[in-house]
Amino acid sequence: MDHERESSDENEQSGPEPCALLGLWPEPECPNEEEVRSALEAAYSGIKEAHELEATPDSPWCKAFAVPGMDAPVMVWIEERGDLSNEFIDSWIDDQRERAPAQQCRWLLGVETILDGKQPTQSYQQLLRLLVTACVPGLPAVYDDGALCMHSGKRVRDIASATVPPRSSALYAIHTLPGRGGNWIHTHGLVRAGVPELELLCVPADDQAEATDLLDAAADALLGGTEPSEQGLLQLGDDLSVRIMGATEALPLLPKDCSGGVDDRGEHALNSWVLLDANADTTPRAAISRMGEDVVLYKSSKETQRQREFSQHRFGVFGQLFTMKRNEGWLFRVKLAFERASAPEFCEYLWFEALELKPGRVRGKLLSAPRDVPSLETGTEYWQPLERLTDWIIVAPEGQYDPETSASLLED
Repeated sequence: MDHERESSDENEQSGPEPCALLGLWPEPECPNEEEVRSALEAAYSGIKEAHELEATPDSPWCKAFAVPGMDAPVMVWIEERGDLSNEFIDSWIDDQRERAPAQQCRWLLGVETILDGKQPTQSYQQLLRLLVTACVPGLPAVYDDGALCMHSGKRVRDIASATVPPRSSALYAIHTLPGRGGNWIHTHGLVRAGVPELELLCVPADDQAEATDLLDAAADALLGGTEPSEQGLLQLGDDLSVRIMGATEALPLLPKDCSGGVDDRGEHALNSWVLLDANADTTPRAAISRMGEDVVLYKSSKETQRQREFSQHRFGVFGQLFTMKRNEGWLFRVKLAFERASAPEFCEYLWFEALELKPGRVRGKLLSAPRDVPSLETGTEYWQPLERLTDWIIVAPEGQYDPETSASLLED
């Protein structure tokens, strides 16, 4: 369940760092400058070349464009694939239909700009759209240089074509490094939105999933505009908070030889934030364990509205798959919003197992335990209007899909 909460758009951090995305060019020949330029001019009326950058042996051409609708100039260039290994591509791209062309490519088409710090997900989506347009022969995959990860071409096209921006987790990736004293779990990519990277150290391997969820919750809060208190406390949900401390100050409080500790930083910078227990200078074990429960997380009103719009925008996918697969063991769940009895201006969000669909309505069995909606009882079936819909998931035999990942089920 999530509770809606207003938050500020202001962020006291320094401005966003550049965001660079590199599309894998599927043809053996070097991308032609005029071909790319023509594609961009056809898609963006009024686009202008800002200036030309010096070519290098590794990058035969590089241009900077002023693009309508984007505040900062966009640099577009090509380079050889270099040390982007097949093993790295294989670790991120599951679909063999995209993996094989990606591994065979020789050239990369890069785009880079400064994201809008107040609307980073919208700005990130705009840059993906520009990259899809510039990759004229299509793109099997994209290397996200800031997040140090790969995205399948299908996933990129899905985000780019949506009328609603992606959720905040699209801006970053979470990496895990095991080692002495537990796992080091940290983000890459948040600095593009003007937010420091986040870290958890000394996490037991058995708590990996819950720790990742805690980092996601903290990142979502910060990107939504929530600010830590003067004491560094970041409130993430009902009775759920962590303390944020700069890595320079936090690392001496933790074992030096643990993974990610003072003696094991490698090339990782110290301008990140470490999550600590709200009341002690230790890893937030209590907060991590709570993520495995039915914890009530706060969401900014902006993210709540974005999620609502996207879920309704993609509900046709849910409906098609419900008709095709509901008798094959697949599970279909919807999250609906209800006014709280004690505070009608806020909503409580509850999960239902979808049992039947009618135009504008869904019959479902309540799975969540209501906290402030006395008219509902767990395990009871209800007809509810789809106007309440804020999110949904599909549980297929191979995994779980949400509005942002389920379109691939129809393609397959």
